[in-house]
This record gives sequence, structure tokens and C-alpha cells, in this order.
Amino acid sequence: MRRFTANATHLVATLAVTAAAVLTAFSMPLPAHAVTITLSNGDGNAVSGSGKEVSVTRQIGAFSVLRLDSSVDVHAHQGATPSVTVHADDNIEPLVETVVEGDKLVVRLKKGASFRAHHEVFVDVVFTSLTAAQQHGSGDLQIDQLTAPKFESSIAGSGDLKIDHAQLGQFALSVAGSGDVMISGSADEARFGVAGSGDINARNFTAKRVSVSISGSGDAHVNATEALEAKVAGSGDITYAGHPHDVSRRVSGSGSIEAAN
Repeated sequence: MRRFTANATHLVATLAVTAAAVLTAFSMPLPAHAVTITLSNGDGNAVSGSGKEVSVTRQIGAFSVLRLDSSVDVHAHQGATPSVTVHADDNIEPLVETVVEGDKLVVRLKKGASFRAHHEVFVDVVFTSLTAAQQHGSGDLQIDQLTAPKFESSIAGSGDLKIDHAQLGQFALSVAGSGDVMISGSADEARFGVAGSGDINARNFTAKRVSVSISGSGDAHVNATEALEAKVAGSGDITYAGHPHDVSRRVSGSGSIEAAN
């Protein structure tokens, strides 16, 4: 009996020391080279990033639609010649596909690709003109200085969308996922639809005529200067600025439609 007690005491002491060591290890900052980012597009063996960061520019054909089908982030802006630049570890860069299919540039991972990156993996895209963007993964999309007579965007995944300084004729956005949207600039007409949990922040996106419909739990903040048509059939809220003189509102859910303070 005495022997059992001694062993138990030793075991408790050992566990206490081990636990303290684990807590100490987790409280210590990790060195930069130990930070990893894991991305996957299948069940294959994960490739470990080499730690050597590269930026590889790829020449591509013309396109007018941008589609994200992966967890890779994309930063797009207008320019004279279409191109893409992939930033990643040198042995991970080839796993990121950027292909033009018809008039659509698709950013995705190679089938079965899985890796642990030491450096951030993202793609810079230059477009001459852009009419639509489609997000079907968890990758975030940022578009700068977008000018177009008509632009449509859709989010079906968890990726966020940010559009800065847009100058548009007609703009349409649909959110069926959990991705959030922030947009600034102006348009003649803007249509927003939320069927998911994603939020829309368009306070700094001024449009003459705005139509916004929410059938999910996401919230929308819009800015209309002339006319507003707002519908809520879910639990989301609509807040509007711009003092439109023509306002049509309909609420059939638990959400609300209110003017901004």
C-alpha cells in the first residue's frame, strides 16, 4: 500500500511538472519562421513551404469576370495589360492555378493540393475591364479603383469583399454566404440582396437609386440620395443614409428598416 502511494505521488508530481512545461511553452512567443498557414483543396499530403518567398508574374489572356474558388486571397486593380502575380513560398506558388476560361479568370488550387505555407499566399490581379466577380470559397477579394458601366458581384462562401473608390453606372450584389462586404464610391443604381449571414457596409457608397432586400440574418447599411426600396423578410436590419425623398419599405420578419442618425 505504501509503494502504491509513493508511485502515485511521483506520478502526480510528474504530471504537474509536465503541465507547467506545456503552459510555459504555449505562453512563449513563436519565432516568425514557425508560423504556418494551412490551405487545402483535397485530401493529399500537405506540402510544407520552403520559407523562400517569391513573387511570380504570369501573363494571361483578356478576361472580364473574376472568380475565386479557393481560400487564396486576391487583390485586383485596373491596368493597361491583364496579368496575375502569385506571392507564396517558391514550392507552393505552382500549386496556385490562375486560368482563363472563356471570359473568366479563375483563381483556385490545383486539384488535391494541400500545403502549410510559411509566407502569406495571395494573388495580385490586373484587369483592363471587369464586369463581374464571383466568390465561392473562403478567400477574400479586394478591388481598387473600379470603373465600369455595370458590375455584378456574388458571394456564396465565407470570403469577404472590399471595393474601394468605385465609379459605376449599375451595381448589383448578392450575398448567400457569410462573407461581409465593404464598398466605397458611387453609382447611379445599386441593388443589394442578402440571403445569408453576411453584412453589407455601403455607407460610403452613394447611389441615386437603391434597392435592398434581406431574407437572412445579415445587416445592410446603404446610402441613397433619390429613391430607396427596402424589404426585410428575415432577421436582418437595414439602415439607410442620404435622405432619399422616395422611400418604400416592407418588413415581414423580425428585422427593421430605419434611417441613419
